[in-house]
Amino acid sequence: MKLSTGLRAGILSAALVFGLMLAGCNIGGDDDDDTSSVNKSALTARIAQAEAAKAGVLIAASKDAVAQGMKYTGQTAMNTFDAAITAAKAVNANGSATKEQVASALQTLNEAISAFNASIKTDGEKSTGFTAEELTALITSVEAAKAGVAVSANGADKPSSVYWVTQDAMDALDAAITAAKAAATADQDALYTALVNAINVFNAAKRAGTAGAPSSSVDKSALEAKIMQAEAAKTGVLIAASSTDAAQGMKYTDQTAMNTFNIAIMAARAVCDNASASKESVTSAAQTLDAAITAFNDSIKTDGSKHSNFSAAELTALIVSAKSAKAGVIVSVNGTEQPSNVYWVTQTALDTFNAAITAAEAAATANRDAQYIALAAALNAFNAAKQPGTKTKTLTITGLSSPDGAFIQIVLYATENEAKALQMEAYTPVGLGTIQGGSAVTTLRNGENDSPWSGDGSWYVVMLTEDAGRITTYVTKSAKSFAGDSVTVPFSDFRQLEVAVDAKGYITGSVTLTNIPAPKPQVQIIAYADGQSTGSRPVDGIGVTYYDVQENGSFSIPFGERFRSALDAEESLTLHFELIVGSGANQYTIEVPQTPAVTISDVSGNGTLNAGNLGSVSLKSAVLSGTVTAHDGGERIPRVGIRASNAAGESLGDVLLYSPQNGASWSLTIPAQQGGAVYLEVRVYGPDYNYLFGKEFSPESTATASVTDQSITGIALNVGDFFEGGMSGTMSFTNMPNPPPHRIEIRASYNTGASSYTNINSGTVTLDGNAGTWKIPRNDGFLAALEDGGVTVRFELMVRGHFSGLPGIEKTISKNSLTGIDLGTIDFAQAQ
Repeated sequence: MKLSTGLRAGILSAALVFGLMLAGCNIGGDDDDDTSSVNKSALTARIAQAEAAKAGVLIAASKDAVAQGMKYTGQTAMNTFDAAITAAKAVNANGSATKEQVASALQTLNEAISAFNASIKTDGEKSTGFTAEELTALITSVEAAKAGVAVSANGADKPSSVYWVTQDAMDALDAAITAAKAAATADQDALYTALVNAINVFNAAKRAGTAGAPSSSVDKSALEAKIMQAEAAKTGVLIAASSTDAAQGMKYTDQTAMNTFNIAIMAARAVCDNASASKESVTSAAQTLDAAITAFNDSIKTDGSKHSNFSAAELTALIVSAKSAKAGVIVSVNGTEQPSNVYWVTQTALDTFNAAITAAEAAATANRDAQYIALAAALNAFNAAKQPGTKTKTLTITGLSSPDGAFIQIVLYATENEAKALQMEAYTPVGLGTIQGGSAVTTLRNGENDSPWSGDGSWYVVMLTEDAGRITTYVTKSAKSFAGDSVTVPFSDFRQLEVAVDAKGYITGSVTLTNIPAPKPQVQIIAYADGQSTGSRPVDGIGVTYYDVQENGSFSIPFGERFRSALDAEESLTLHFELIVGSGANQYTIEVPQTPAVTISDVSGNGTLNAGNLGSVSLKSAVLSGTVTAHDGGERIPRVGIRASNAAGESLGDVLLYSPQNGASWSLTIPAQQGGAVYLEVRVYGPDYNYLFGKEFSPESTATASVTDQSITGIALNVGDFFEGGMSGTMSFTNMPNPPPHRIEIRASYNTGASSYTNINSGTVTLDGNAGTWKIPRNDGFLAALEDGGVTVRFELMVRGHFSGLPGIEKTISKNSLTGIDLGTIDFAQAQ
């Protein structure tokens, strides 16, 4: 993802915004009109929006008579629209108008707004030769666009029929009007263009009031943040036809790219302002705008070569752009009290910027060039200083019984049906937490872009817990309010989630269970099918839910559309069944003997596939137990896994220990092996389940004796310090994002000839401000290669949630230089 700190330069007028908003907006009210018992509030609001749609739209016969960046339409289209507004006003003023007449007028005006917006063009070509009369007409049009627009901090104090802007936006437009009114003949062209840009910025900033507006149940926080990011991308980006028209150090793009980007922003705003917008349309709008931001950033150039002979009009235009850059930016010490959809700067940064603007406004002719360059540099510095707020919303789950160190994952869903389907989308609120003392605290973030989630409303909370390799899914019994900054939900408010399957049929059958121990363990079944898109997958398409085997051995597994489609496409598939016996550390998996072939003809008319009796499965088990030691330089490591497998390498079961003490106890139940050896392996995992290191224990040890149904105790597994023989060192970072990445991994590989590299291991980076310490666990193959001398090692960073593709760094490593490796400075600006 390419980031930009570009700032606002100009945007198309809001007329198109209003048209897009009106297409889906459901504005209404319950208060009666003063002159009629018929409710006219929706018509009143629509009339106000129709008038606003005309703001900044000129009347012109052809594009060569219109300035670049201005919107225009023909005289006929404007006359038709004015007539429609006049007719609507007549109905609105008629105290005897019926409900049907008001509804008809509203519909007619809606259609007129759509037609008027469709008539508007933005392909004006005129850039010079503006007369004093044309500049005066533009000033009159701009001042008319201000009429009725209120000043507000956030619009919460204005009704939906009133449009508002911030004080900064109003001041920026007033400055442009004042400059245009004082224009000398020599400056008319430049100031005309500057005023065009100023009114476009102003119109784009206008928003309908929200006082008394119904709240939408659809979370729009991610879309709002994306709109904010888009607006920020424009700030400080000038419009120039070539590098010779742009000052050194300034960012610029062409008019076409700016127009395209403005339209994309307005389309997103229309969805955001539409109280009736669906969740799907909000998600789609955010994704579309994200692509538009990328395209706009790609269009920006920084190779401007102009450094002298700036006119008074050019300096005035830059001042207008600088003032626009301040719109909506608040002052904060560190941004922790502001949500992610608000930008902030320190008081010092704002004061410095204001001083540069004041100096530019007072510039004499003799030092105009110096003040232009100084203000351009100040604008770039201000843009770079702006940061999104980092205010976080936390969710705490209490009353959990899983052991300390176990992970939970949180996903929020607007409806219970969405929760049952477990459908993750780009901006679904998510969180990760670690259980400590029966509670877990998670910081909620937007799923794909990893920004702090600042939404509210009511949500169903889905929680996935992991205990000894077994994932269990829960959902709250009702929607929970997220109005505050900190939300607490007790585990008693959850129930185990029954995952919804779009069932197109059921696989039924039975399995004969023998050697069932007492008490009878929980027995569940899951089916896999070959021939699907990515190999063997659960037929229900989910893979997080097991289905119980009843007392008599019968079972029923639902299958969904994907399995049905696979049957249709492949004609035949082979099913594989597995039994999951027990739970937690006493859970093991047994492959069921029979693997029936399935064809379409086997599925009965009601969608049932009878697999018959799958054979006999012995539930006889054995228990292995003992102690394990696996430390990182004497410190506890996050997770240690112990896995048992047979001679064929097939897993018999595993157990996961969280932050185990030295000599921690473990116990593992496995299916009895009739005379076969059992192999044990200890695996070490990092904080986020990233696999770091593993060590097998030989078949000759007592732990790998032949296991039938007896218990084997006292098995000591000593891995030792798994970082002995690994690599470690330091690095530093520049242009670190705010907030910083929540997870950074480091991956190493070594040159094994020509351009071929072999992976060594992945490790973790611990951040301390802009510095980092890292270490990578040992790899025996790499250590053997070091015996022959120096080896070239490539280090790469994997940054989750923010960036990827940071450049690889190569170092020559010998067996005597495995520690204290300084990888230098990593520039996050190079991330793609």
